[in-house]
Amino acid sequence: MSRSVEGDRHNEWARIGSDVFAVAPTTLERKTMEHRRWTKAILASIPVLLFMPAFADDWPQWMGPQRDDVWRETGVVTAIPASGLPVKWRTPIGLGYAGPAVAGGKVFVMDYVRQSGETKNNSFNTDELGGTERVLCLDAATGKLLWKHEYARPYKIAYSSGPRCTPTVDGDKVYTLGAEGNLCCLDAATGKVIWSKDFTKDYGAKTATWGYASHPLVVGDTLYCVVGSKDGVALALDKNTGRERWRALPAEAPGYCPPSLIEHDGKRQLIIWHGESLNSVEPDTGKVNWSVPLKPSYGMAIAAPRKAGSLLFASSFKDVGALLKLKQGASGAEIVWKGNPKNALYSGTVSPFIEGDVVYGCDADSGSLTGVRLSDGERLWQTTAPTTGEGKKGRYGTAFLIKHGDKFFLFNEQGDLILAKLSPKGYEELGRFHVLEPSNKTFGRAMVWSHPAFAQRCLFARNDKELVCVDLSAQDAANAERSNIELVKTLDARGGFISLEGNSLFLTSGVNTNVQQAGYWFDIGPDPASPALVCATLPAAWQVAVAGEHAFVCDYTKFLTVCETRDRQWRQVAKLPMPSQTENIVIRGKLAYIANHVGGLTIVDISTPSKPAIVSNFNPNIDCDAIALWQDCVILYGHWESRLVLVDVSDPAKPRQTGVYQHDPKTFNQGEMEVENGFAYCTAVNGLVIVNVADRANPKLAKAVPFKGPTTDVIVKDGYAFVAGAGGVRVLDVSDPFQPAEVGSYKGSAANLAVQRAAASASSAGYYIYVANKKEPAMVLLFHAPAKRGGARQ
Repeated sequence: MSRSVEGDRHNEWARIGSDVFAVAPTTLERKTMEHRRWTKAILASIPVLLFMPAFADDWPQWMGPQRDDVWRETGVVTAIPASGLPVKWRTPIGLGYAGPAVAGGKVFVMDYVRQSGETKNNSFNTDELGGTERVLCLDAATGKLLWKHEYARPYKIAYSSGPRCTPTVDGDKVYTLGAEGNLCCLDAATGKVIWSKDFTKDYGAKTATWGYASHPLVVGDTLYCVVGSKDGVALALDKNTGRERWRALPAEAPGYCPPSLIEHDGKRQLIIWHGESLNSVEPDTGKVNWSVPLKPSYGMAIAAPRKAGSLLFASSFKDVGALLKLKQGASGAEIVWKGNPKNALYSGTVSPFIEGDVVYGCDADSGSLTGVRLSDGERLWQTTAPTTGEGKKGRYGTAFLIKHGDKFFLFNEQGDLILAKLSPKGYEELGRFHVLEPSNKTFGRAMVWSHPAFAQRCLFARNDKELVCVDLSAQDAANAERSNIELVKTLDARGGFISLEGNSLFLTSGVNTNVQQAGYWFDIGPDPASPALVCATLPAAWQVAVAGEHAFVCDYTKFLTVCETRDRQWRQVAKLPMPSQTENIVIRGKLAYIANHVGGLTIVDISTPSKPAIVSNFNPNIDCDAIALWQDCVILYGHWESRLVLVDVSDPAKPRQTGVYQHDPKTFNQGEMEVENGFAYCTAVNGLVIVNVADRANPKLAKAVPFKGPTTDVIVKDGYAFVAGAGGVRVLDVSDPFQPAEVGSYKGSAANLAVQRAAASASSAGYYIYVANKKEPAMVLLFHAPAKRGGARQ
C-alpha cells in the first residue's frame, strides 16, 4: 500500500543520461612484447596467435587477446542465478556499434555524438549526419572517464549510428578506426595523438556503403588495416610512426572483414577477404600467396574466416558458405565444398565458431543460431531462442559467441547475456541475464549489435546510450543465491493490511472482507523484532496514517476519520465527508492527499486536525487504489483502468494532470504502488511493474519483472523493493531500476508489508519486514541484506 509520510529521498536517477565523467586513478600499465618468438610447439596448440600480450584478465581487441572469441580467465560464474548478476557500473555513451576493449585497467571504446541529420537504417540508402566521433578511455573499475579524443566527422553511410571498429590496444598505444576511415594511434595513458591517417584523403579511398568495419590488427611492429583503396585494399603500416610498409590486393569492393593472421605448415599468412575474393598475403612484404574467387552479395564480406587444422571456413550473407583446404606451406587453397540454399551457414554480423566437426554461428537470412557439420555443410539444428527470441525469425538475428571452458557466453541483440552449451545435438540454455536495452532498430525490431568484452571477470557491453560492466566473478554469484530472510516472530494478531508510522505499527482487517475484526496497534520502539501490543480495538480500516498525536483513517466509507492518539488512547475527534470511499492516504506537512474509490484525489488541510477542511478535489475518472507523492507530484494508481495518472500539486488549490502511463490491463491490474527516486513500483497480476515517472509529461515503462502469480503490496526502501505476493515475500535490489535483481525470498503467505531498518551499515544492512496475512497470524521477518550491486549510473 502507499505509505503515509514521504521520507527524504535523493533523486539520483533524475540525472540519467547526463554525459558527465570524473577522473579516477588507473591501474598499472602493462608492457607489450615487441619481439615474440614463434615456435611450432606454440603454433600447434594455438591456431591464431598475435604478436601482442595475452593477459588473462584483459580483452585488448576485437574477439579477445588471441582474436579467437575464447575467454580463458578463471574464477568465473558457471551458472547465472535466477536473481540475476551484479551490475558494477553504468556510464552514458553516444552512438556506436564499436565494442569495447579492456587493457591495463582501462576500457577503450568509440562513439558518435550526432549534431544533425537522422539515422534511418535503410540497408542501401546512406544517411547524412553531422557530428563528432570520439575515443573514450574509462577506468575499468568505476566507469569514470580518464580521457577522450574527439574530432568533427560528417557521416554519409548507411546504418549511420556510429563507429564500427573495436579499438586495438598494444602496450602503451591504442589504435582506433572510425566509420569514415579516420585511423588514429593514441597514447593509451593520455589520449595524445601519436600519428593519424584519413583513408579517404591520404589514400583516395571511398567509404563503403556501411562504413569502415575492419578492426585493425597489430602483429609485431606492424599495423594491418583494410583501407579500401583501388591501389590496394590491404594496408600495412609501421605501428610506431604510421609509415606505409606496403599495399596489396587492388579491388573495387573492400568488404568489411577484418584482417587475420593464421599459420599453416610453418608459414604465417595474412588473410584478407574483400568484396571479390579470399586472399592470403605474406605479412612482411604484402606479396600475394594465393587468391580464391569468393564473391559475397553486395560486397558483404563481414565475418572473419575461421581456421580448424588445415581447413578454413568462410561465410557471408545469402550465397557464400564455403570450406577451403589449405595447401602445403602458403602455396594455395582449394574449395572442399560450397553451400547451397539447404545447407551450410551464411553469416552476417557474427563470426562463426568452430569446435570439433561443428561450426556454430548466426545465419543471416533466418536469424537463427545454427549448428553445421564442418566436413560436409549439413545443418544439424537451428534455433532463434538466443537471437531474436523463441519462434521469432528476423534477418540478421544476432548473438556473439564466446567460448569459456565447456560452455559459451552469448551476448544477443536483445541485450541479454546467455550461458549455454552448444553441441552437435543442439542448443541448451543454462541461464540468462538482461544487461541493457536494445537502442537501435532494423527490420522492424529493436536490436544492439556490438561485440562485448570479457575481462577482469566482468562483461563490458554497450548500446547507443550506455556502457555497462557486469560482475561475472564466481563469488558474487554465490552470494546472490544465498538465502537471507528468516522468521523472527509470529504475532498473535491477524489482519490483511499493515502500516508503519514512526514506532506505531497498525494491523487492520480492512472492510468489505469476510472478516472485519477490530484492528491492532503495536509499539515497535522498545524492540522492533518483538512489537508490543498497545490496543486491539481499532476500527476496521484499510490504512492508518499518523501525524503528530492524530491518526487519519481511510476505511472505505465516504468519510475521512480523524482520531487522537495521545497517551495511547484512540479517540475520534472529527469525521470529514469525502467525495467517495477513502482508500489510501499520504501526509506531507499540514496537507493530507487522499485516494478515493471513484472520486479521484482529494487534498485536505489538517493543520487543525479536529477541523479538517477540503482544499481541492481532482477526479481523473479512475478507481484510485493507491497514491504516492514524489516531490510536488501525486501519482494515482487506478488498477481497473491499468493506469497511472500524474498530478502536479505545486498549487494544492489547483491540481492539474501532467501525464498518464497506460499498461496492459491483463498484467497490471492489482492496485498497490510506491514511488522512490522518480520510479513508481506497481503491483501486477504476474509480477512487479516499474515505471519511470521522472518525466511527468511522458512516464515510461522502465522494467516489468515477471513473477508467478500476482503481487499484492510493495515497499521501497534504501534501493530495495520488498514485494508481497502469492509466493510470499521477495526482495529486489533496485539500485538500478532498469535491472532489478532478486536478492532474497521467503515462501509463505503475504498480503501486505511494512519495513523497518534494523542496522546502520549500508553494506551489511538488516531490515525487519512486518507481514500481514489476512486469515493467518502476522509475522516479523529479518532480511540480511547483501552488499549492494553498485549499479547506479555515472
